[in-house]
Amino acid sequence: MPSVKYRLFFNNISATQEQLDRFEEITVSQGMGMAWEAQLQMPIVTDEKGRWLGEADRFIADFNPLRIEVQVGDGDFVPLIDGPILGSQRELNAEPGRSMLTIRVQDDSYYLNREEKQYHFERLRDDEIATQLFQEFPGVIKERKIDPTPTPLVTPIPDVVRRGTAMHLLRFLADRQSLNAYVLPGSQPGHSIGCFQELPTRTDGLPSLVLLGSDRNVFNFNPSNDSQQPARFRAYAVGLSDKRITRSDSDLEVVPRLGTAPTTPPDSAVQLLWPRHGDTVDLDRWVAAQTLQASYSISATGSVVADCYAGVLSPYRLIQVCGANTRESGTYLISRVTHRLTRSQYSQEFTLRRNAQSEDSASNNNAGIAVAAGVGISFSFNVQGRIF
Repeated sequence: MPSVKYRLFFNNISATQEQLDRFEEITVSQGMGMAWEAQLQMPIVTDEKGRWLGEADRFIADFNPLRIEVQVGDGDFVPLIDGPILGSQRELNAEPGRSMLTIRVQDDSYYLNREEKQYHFERLRDDEIATQLFQEFPGVIKERKIDPTPTPLVTPIPDVVRRGTAMHLLRFLADRQSLNAYVLPGSQPGHSIGCFQELPTRTDGLPSLVLLGSDRNVFNFNPSNDSQQPARFRAYAVGLSDKRITRSDSDLEVVPRLGTAPTTPPDSAVQLLWPRHGDTVDLDRWVAAQTLQASYSISATGSVVADCYAGVLSPYRLIQVCGANTRESGTYLISRVTHRLTRSQYSQEFTLRRNAQSEDSASNNNAGIAVAAGVGISFSFNVQGRIF
């Protein structure tokens, strides 16, 4: 069983033993397309005069940065969240030992999403706009991962004028380019990463999730399929210069799939897209973005066996699932993860998505059960809230 350790950072400084010992339970909720959030529970008590203690400690003051990292087995410490404390909730009870203070933390995307203003970018590609938006926050965004976007077909490049927050604009641009805009915790406290990227196309080293066999590391795996969601799309646009009408239809052959059998059949229903972007985005790219998004009709929920799984799950990554059944074993995209840390246990609950199925063959399923060699390793399980 792999050992589990975690550590906290307050104001970008490693927590003391006394600070760590005060927390009873830590929950971190991560998800695609949303700000990541953590809740830390600490018991509170009164002194002999009936005054509540610990509520006003400076290290848990509002807007102080807090970072949570976890290590499983011999792996590296993995950051779960890095961002400001945004509030707290108190549950006061007359019975001793039942009063609790819950601290709420949000990732550093908070800073990109708190101030609205009018943006005006002249003749810039969407990736260039994303770069400038992240550069507006040098105090928290220390690194950028930005995929290039194509230049619009019209000349000159149309201006982008939009009102809202920087995060709203980033997600608007990402949506029309089939990209994702988000903020990840960096390699050290206070160094978050601004991302404007496509979804990955291959796994990156996460141990496989295994449902059956001697290497089993999953409690349960619950797949479902929404057959109404996949669709083909069609869009029209009128050129501003020559008034020429352009049409684009979904090309199912170019949609990147996480399996061999697509979820979108060739005879699926056609939906008409509103020409909301005009000449600012290539029409084929806009249609392809919507086709890809609709193709993720397969989802699955589950939880790992804490003393068997030797990895730390996180959204925007691909993972291999083995032993589900012949068609539902294969590669999935991690869309949501809930991490829970207590004094004695570390658990991970997940939601996965997929836009294809695997080949319906017995060899596919049986081979999958034995893929995750090395996952079911034997360690002693011990969550320790101290500095390592």
